[in-house]
Amino acid sequence: MIDVWRPPSADKGVSSVRLGSVRKPVPREIPATPSTTKPAHRERLLSAMTDAIGDHGYQATTVARVISYAGVSRATFYEHFKDRDDCFETALRGASTQLSRRFRKQAKPPGDTSAIRPALQDLLTGLAKNPAAGALLFIAAREATPTEENPLLGELERLMSTHRSRARKPAFDISPIALLGGIGTVISSHLTDNASDQLPGLLDDLVAWANSHLVDGSQSQWSTTPQAALSEVPAIDPALIVSPTPSRPELLPRGRHGLPESVVTRNHRNRVLYAVAETAAANGYSASTVAGLAASASIARQSFYDHFTDKEAAALQAQRLIYRHSLTGSSAAYFTGNAWPERVWRSLLYLTTLIAQAPAHAHLAIIEPYAIGQAAIQNLNDTLAGYAVILEEGYHQTNDSRSPPRLYSQAAIGAIFEVIRHHIAHGNTAALPKHLPELTYLAIAPFLGAPAAGKLVSEIANA
Repeated sequence: MIDVWRPPSADKGVSSVRLGSVRKPVPREIPATPSTTKPAHRERLLSAMTDAIGDHGYQATTVARVISYAGVSRATFYEHFKDRDDCFETALRGASTQLSRRFRKQAKPPGDTSAIRPALQDLLTGLAKNPAAGALLFIAAREATPTEENPLLGELERLMSTHRSRARKPAFDISPIALLGGIGTVISSHLTDNASDQLPGLLDDLVAWANSHLVDGSQSQWSTTPQAALSEVPAIDPALIVSPTPSRPELLPRGRHGLPESVVTRNHRNRVLYAVAETAAANGYSASTVAGLAASASIARQSFYDHFTDKEAAALQAQRLIYRHSLTGSSAAYFTGNAWPERVWRSLLYLTTLIAQAPAHAHLAIIEPYAIGQAAIQNLNDTLAGYAVILEEGYHQTNDSRSPPRLYSQAAIGAIFEVIRHHIAHGNTAALPKHLPELTYLAIAPFLGAPAAGKLVSEIANA
């Protein structure tokens, strides 16, 4: 279990939960006899930060809320931390260190694929008992620092680092980033849905999904080698018509131009939406302001408020338009293929080409949702669920009488989007279409097995 000390609250042991909470209220255990060794105020505040984020999310966790949870004064808070972010970063470092140590302790020996089961079992059980720690590590961390990697990535790299021994033991044919994406997506979606209690029950299915990427000693790994990347950015198939990507709307003529009011309204609104993506890509959403967005859009500040109540409303609208466009185009591209693997390939070709053509919009849609807030996170989760539709045929591809677990599609889409997110975060959007073989492999391997998936994708790439 990931332990975080919880101080007694003033409401007889039950924390309140408001709209946007990422977990259910957890009764706080109050000792019948007061402890003679009270935790230091610093530890109380760190625990309070974790609990407040678990109940309300990062954006709504203020210093006032933290000191209320901790039962200390504002002056005491500033004796230990310079501001809210200082307290948050300290709590995050402590939780990350604890997570890493526990995972490393369970995932032994490194290089042994069977070690992932006890490590995941400990992780899922711990997060079920303490969902606030999960919210801190898997949700709030990305709200505060969207491009930082989850500490679990390093432990997965350690687990997978040792090459197969002379006994030619099985190995994972999947990158640590993709493996983290599948695991993290399943965990974060359950935390967001207040379903952390269900996490331990997902162990068998999550391990089965990870093991679907295994290759034995007689087979070579494929997805983590140069073979899983194209040497050149692929040209779009004529059948896959990519709609014009969002571009900066032109400025209207100065003075009396005689244009209809509806044209002016649409132009100003579209300029704001473009400015939201452009500004977030340049400086991060959290650093953007209404004044800055209005200036970037070349409109008056009051004109901004004629269209949107605040910067979050503008960001959510831009996000929804991007998701709608990408899902519509990817779905249309999917149905131009013949066999299922080719249909997946074409759908992902459309998506990666769109991202390469509109990197600022991709940044807003995939990197920034955690910084925008709970509504944006939910929009992202809903969109990922929409993309899972392209994997539905996978459940009918196996000769086994038993259908693969439904978790497979969620984990596979999580793996795909984590790889995409990694490339966007590191400024590699232009080359993303080159990684189409790896992304297609991640989609089909859980249903067809790693060796067959690698062979099929190679055939498609060389056709």
